[in-house]
Order: sequence, then structure tokens, then C-alpha cells
Amino acid sequence: MAEADVELGAEYNKNLSNKVVAANDWLQRSSEMRGILDGFKPGAGTTTYAQLAQKLQAIGAPDDLVNKVAGGDLSATQSLQKFMASSLMSAARQSSEGTPFASEVKNFEANNPSVNSDPRTLKRFIDFYDRISGVAIKENEAQAQAKQAGIYNPGTWQADWQRIAQKQNL
Repeated sequence: MAEADVELGAEYNKNLSNKVVAANDWLQRSSEMRGILDGFKPGAGTTTYAQLAQKLQAIGAPDDLVNKVAGGDLSATQSLQKFMASSLMSAARQSSEGTPFASEVKNFEANNPSVNSDPRTLKRFIDFYDRISGVAIKENEAQAQAKQAGIYNPGTWQADWQRIAQKQNL
């Protein structure tokens, strides 16, 4: 095995390991977000209604009124906003391979869903990132199996994985 193949494999495996960590992090977040989505009505105006509900809460209005104005559980709206923000930052970091510029984060945020998005959009977004996360995890598992079987070659792994992924329609 050539030294260049070993170096390439080491760098590739480091990147794959980072993708798997990010994938597992995302899957934990998405699992939590799915439950939160059931607690309020996302869509156009959600942020505005949540802000009004916060003002009512600040002046001591009953929780029933606060949640009615918020379109559901105010804490669910706030929680999803936080989950989406941290998920978007994580995805922006991963797509920029490190520390994203402020303009990249702003662009990423503007072009991805929020609590103001149609609920179907939020579900599609979560489903899409779940699928992407699953691909990194499946590659990691396939690589571990190839190593265990003694057929792993760092110089050909990327092409080997592409063949496996295509056969599995990933």
C-alpha cells in the first residue's frame, strides 16, 4: 500500500469521523424537534404571535391566554427556534468546513426554514437532514465492515463507497 494512500485514508477517515459526529448530533436534535413541532402551530406569523405572547407573559397574563396567542405552547415555539438556530449553525460550520463567515451564516439562515415556515417545509427539512445523516453513518458502518473483512483499501475507499452507496440508492 502506498504511503500516499495511507495519508489520504487518514485524512478521509478524520473527515468521515467528523461527519458521523455531526450526523449523530443532528439525529438527536431532529428527534427532539419532531416532538416539539406537535406543541404549536408553525407557519407564517409564528414569530410575531410568539413575541405578543411573550409580552402577555411578561405582564402576568394566564398561561392559557399566552399559549392561545402563541398558537400553542409558547415554550415549544421558543425551543424549536433554539434547536433550529443551533442546527443551522452546526450545518453552516460543516458546510464551510470550520468557522463560517458571518455572511455565510446569514445566507444559510435566510435560505433554511424557521418557525415561520409551513409545517410541511419543516418536516421535509428534518427528513432530508435525517437522510443525509444516515448516509454518513452507513458509510462509517460499511468501512468498519470492510476493515473487519480485510478488504479495506484507503486508496480506493472513496470509489468503493460510491459503488456501495449507489447500489443502496443513497
